[in-house]
Formats: sequence, structure tokens, C-alpha cells
Amino acid sequence: GDKESAILECRKIARSGKDSPDVLKLCADIAVQCGAYGDAVRWLQQVIKTDPDKAISYCWLGIAYAKQNMLQKAKGCFSKAVILDPNCVVAYCEMGMLYMQNGQLLASRNSFYRAVSINGNDWRALGNLCLILRDLGDLQEAMRVGRRAAALRPDSFQIWHNLGNVCKDTGLFRKAIKYYQKAIKIRPDSAGTRVGMGISYYHLGEIEKAVHSFKTALNDDPFEGTAICNLFNIAMMNCDWEKADYYKKWVDRATMKSLREEKVPAETPFLNLVRSDDPAVNCAVARAWSRDIDRKLNELRQSLGFRYKKNRQGKIRIGYLSNNFGDHPTAHITRRLYGLHDRERFEIYCYSFGAEDNSRYRKAIKEGCDVFVDIRNLSNAEAARRINDDGVDILVDLVGYMKGGRIEIAALRPAPVQVRWLGMAGTTGADFFDYLITDKTVTPENQAHFYSEKFVYLPECYQVNDNRPLIEKSEIHRSEFGLTKNDFVFCCFNTSYKINNAIFDVWINILNRSPNSVLWLMASSGWMKDRLRDVATKKGLDIRRLIFAEKVSKPEHLARLSAADLALDTNMVNGAASTSDALHAKVPVLTVQGNHFASRMATSILTTAGLADLIARNLIEYEEKAVALARDRNKFGAIKQTLELHVRESPLFHTERFVRNLEKGYALIWNRHLNEKAPGLIEV
Repeated sequence: GDKESAILECRKIARSGKDSPDVLKLCADIAVQCGAYGDAVRWLQQVIKTDPDKAISYCWLGIAYAKQNMLQKAKGCFSKAVILDPNCVVAYCEMGMLYMQNGQLLASRNSFYRAVSINGNDWRALGNLCLILRDLGDLQEAMRVGRRAAALRPDSFQIWHNLGNVCKDTGLFRKAIKYYQKAIKIRPDSAGTRVGMGISYYHLGEIEKAVHSFKTALNDDPFEGTAICNLFNIAMMNCDWEKADYYKKWVDRATMKSLREEKVPAETPFLNLVRSDDPAVNCAVARAWSRDIDRKLNELRQSLGFRYKKNRQGKIRIGYLSNNFGDHPTAHITRRLYGLHDRERFEIYCYSFGAEDNSRYRKAIKEGCDVFVDIRNLSNAEAARRINDDGVDILVDLVGYMKGGRIEIAALRPAPVQVRWLGMAGTTGADFFDYLITDKTVTPENQAHFYSEKFVYLPECYQVNDNRPLIEKSEIHRSEFGLTKNDFVFCCFNTSYKINNAIFDVWINILNRSPNSVLWLMASSGWMKDRLRDVATKKGLDIRRLIFAEKVSKPEHLARLSAADLALDTNMVNGAASTSDALHAKVPVLTVQGNHFASRMATSILTTAGLADLIARNLIEYEEKAVALARDRNKFGAIKQTLELHVRESPLFHTERFVRNLEKGYALIWNRHLNEKAPGLIEV
């Protein structure tokens, strides 16, 4: 263990000039282990002069060069080694590591496969292959290879950790936790493993265990950014704003540091939209993520070499890509879209990488498209190949960086034109998306430089809505939900992470100024209810005026919504589908217009519905409008009458009209492509 003395002895031996190449090679081996790479290179060069035909000498020389970041020389040595010995496993493994370091994932994968084909029991090669396959999105193969490695070397921390990551990415969270636990037994202080375990617990709804995992990760590494981001997210979900503010400062510092150093921030582009309404920062974070994905997949994209069919006169083939073709808000609003497309001009393909939930929404989408393809078990490359083989002209991603997204499929460029729509309310910062389907309210032209995609402006709202929603046809009584007949019922059914302390303070003010009023909220957890009740008590509000609703099916929810009087929107991230839901139920929605896409969604919806009077410019005006509507029943009655008489006939709920406008957008995009024009602003 005395490296300094060891290297001094090696130098004495080398200076004597009397020893054999084998002894010099041993000295070089020691030099590499001691970090004396210059010595190792000199001694190995002497060995090779004496005996130039041994592959292993070139392997060690390549390793010494690689340690000094002399990658071209290292690669030359490994190439020479495999010429001398085509079965030199060490050379293929080291080449695989070199390619991995250089971001050449495909070449790395091929090198490790070659090593494994020579020696199927090389657990290191199998372990690294598992890592590379995961990065390439080939999760099924990564799982198979990882299990082979684990069977050969069950005491390897890295193998169990990698297997945990693969299972987490596949959605097999229980298995992921089992593998992470094996890894932690071997290396208890691995912050990265704790984070993976925390994410798995979070997805299983075991929040206390998730929090414990993330906090333990921070004990092991106080700068573990992903742990901090997840703790911030959990605090927001539980409306624990004191903790959220504490973690937000950490996230802020870490993100700005990463951007300055041109690194990928730990926080996702979606999380950044939730906590920051600065479009410049939103764009910078998204660009960092997308450029990293683009760089990693560049080699694979080139190897796939997709060609695009010149579809000049045939139907335009649209491919929708999503993991939410089921009982999910995206499917709720798009349910009829697919079947309403003009089949004289368009063919509709849906590529699904989400679970089969056998819901009515999934069934309707399957029936509405021409071809429905389940790509869950395909790697990113296989999924992209299928899309390209199908001859898709315009690929429309409906997820972006939202939960479970597979933006890597689009990064492989399977279609000649690629579009982002719905899902994440902001830019992806990606060069592999050409357009964003939007409107002038959510993305005004003066913000175009904050978006990597060119805008396709629809004439009204960017959001499609189902004018024939699935709804329970039953008589609703307020008493069923803990509401009384004489109360003025404010409600907010937005997800709890959208509720922040600023908007909740305003809601308490509204309740205090509006006699006989209550606030009806969606309960995401017992913690969330306790936190809001605690804050309300401290502000002097009777907690009986906070009524909590449990989650029910969408048709039941749409029916019960009619028991409310006025929906209060959230400010940093508006309700999108939930705003449309309220209007369906003939409940007016009050919003406040913000600075970025996510905080302007309800403004777009209400403008299209002809309810611009319900849009406030700031929280002061928002509060005054809410109080005025609760106190002045005549004014509220007029708004309600407008809603009941006209909103269902407005462009917002004219699904057929929306689809025709969307198709015009697709046609303009496609014509521009056929005329070999670069993507540019399009206005329908």
C-alpha cells in the first residue's frame, strides 16, 4: 500500500537496464496503479521494442495513454492489440471504456459485445454492456445482460446498481428497490443508489421511504442534485412550502452553477417550469438536457441512417407519440381528435409506450387512429426504426420532458418533420424538434427566442378539447361532498404541486372577505391536507371552510364539479385540462396571467371561451375579482349565464373546428418541408 516507495523501486529496476521485458511490464503495471503514467509509457515502449508481438503490452500502453487523456494514442494501441490478437478481451473492454468516455455509445456497445462473444464469463464486460444498453434505451437487453453479470459476480456493487437503474427506467420499481438494496449492502455510502431507490419509492407512493432515501443520499453527498430536486418536488406535492423554499435555494444555486459550467443541471426541464417563470432560464435548462441527449445519440442516429420517403401527393402520415394513451388528462382532451382527422388527406398512427390500462379512453384512441402500435418493449432505436419504416411524415411528441417521456426516440430523427404539442408547457430546447403547436397567448412572438422550436400558431387556443366528454349522468347533491346549499363554493382541482404559498395566502384572504364561502380542493395526500389546515389555522381561518375531495374517475369528477360555484386557478402553473373540465361543468374559472407558457394556459382557454373578464393581471386584481363575484350575485349570475349559453358553442369546445385548424397547420408544415424551406413561423 506504499505507492511512493513502490514506484521508487520500479524506477531503480528500470534504470539498471538488466531486467527482462516481463519485469518491466510488471513495473509498468505498478506505475499505472500508482498514477505514474509517464513512467508506465516509457517502460512499455521499451518492452514493445524488445517484444513487439504481444497484444497485452499494447493494451497496457493504451491504458496508460487513456489515463493521461491521450485518447487517440490509446485507441491506436488497442487497435494494434486486436490486430495482434483478435481474441484479446482486455483490448475490446478497454476500447469499450474509451468509446463510452468519448460519448460513442454505439461503438462502445459493439466493443463490449465483442468481448462477451470471446469470453461469455467476463462479468466486467457484461456489467459495462448493461450500462451502455441502458443509455441507448435498450432496456430489455440491458436487463438480460445485467442479470448475466450479476450471476457471475454477485458481490459487485456496480452491477446491482446498474440493474436497479434499468428496472427503475422500465417501471419495475419493486425489483429496482430489491437490486438497489443489494448494491447498498456492498457500498452503504452510495448516494446515487439511494437516489434511485428514493425515486422508485416515490413512484410506488411510499413517500416517507422516498424522503428517507433522498435525505440519506444527502448525508453521503451533500451536493447530490437529484436528491435535492426530488425533495423539493415532494415538499411542493405536500404543500410544505417552508421546506420547498429551503430546497429551492439549493436547486437554484446548483442549476445556475451547472449552466455556467455548461453541464447538465440535475433538475429536469419540467421541474424548472414549475418553480421558475423566467423563459430564459426555462430555455437554458431544456437546451442543456437536449444537447446532452443529442450528443449521446449522435453516433446511433448516424448509424441508423434513416431515409425519408418523398410523399408529395399521397396522404400526409401523422404519427402521435405518447405514454398517455389511457386514463390520463392528455387522453381525456384528445380522445376524439384521432378519429376526427380527414381520412382523405391524413393517415393517423399512434405510437404508445405507456401501460395498457383497458380504459374507455385507450379504446377510443385505438379505434380512432388508423394504426396503433405498442412500442413499450422496443428500444429507442427499434421504436424509431418502426416509425421510419411506417413512413411517418410528421411525428408529434405529446410528452416532452414530462413523467416517463422518451424524448430520445425523437432525438434519433425517425421522421422528416418533428413537432411538439401538449404535455410539457414549454420548450424542449432541442434541435431535433422543428415546431411547437401553440397560440399567441401562451407564446407571444416576443418570446420566440426562448424556444428552440418554431411556432405553429393556431387561430384560437393551442389546447384541443373533447366536446362530448365521458360524464356520469346522475343528479348531484352538494351534501354528498360535505358542501351546504347556501355556501359560495370556491374550488381548485389542480394538482397539489401547483399550489404555492403566494396563491394560498390569496385564497385565505378571499375566504375571509367572502362570508358563507368555502374552498373545495383535491386531496393528494394526508400530508397535504394537514399542511393546508395548519397554514389556514395560523392565518385565523376556520379549517372547516377547507373541504377536501378524494380522487374519483374522470366521468364522476366531471359530474361532481357542477356542485362548485367558481374555480380558482393556480398562478405558477395553471390548470389546463382542469380549466376545461370546470367550464364543461359550467363552472367559471378565475385565473391570473403569468410570464411563461405554463402560467398562461388558462388565459388562452378563457380567451377562446369568451370569458376574458375572468383573467387577472396580478394577484391583487385576482383577489378583488374573486371577492366581487362571491359578494355580487348579479355579477356572478351574468358570468354564469354567459358560460351556460355560449361557452359550449365557443371555439374552445368545437372539436371538429380545432381539428380542421390543426390539419391546416400540418399541411403548411408539410408544404414548407416539400419546398425544402427551413422551419419557420407558421400562422394558421
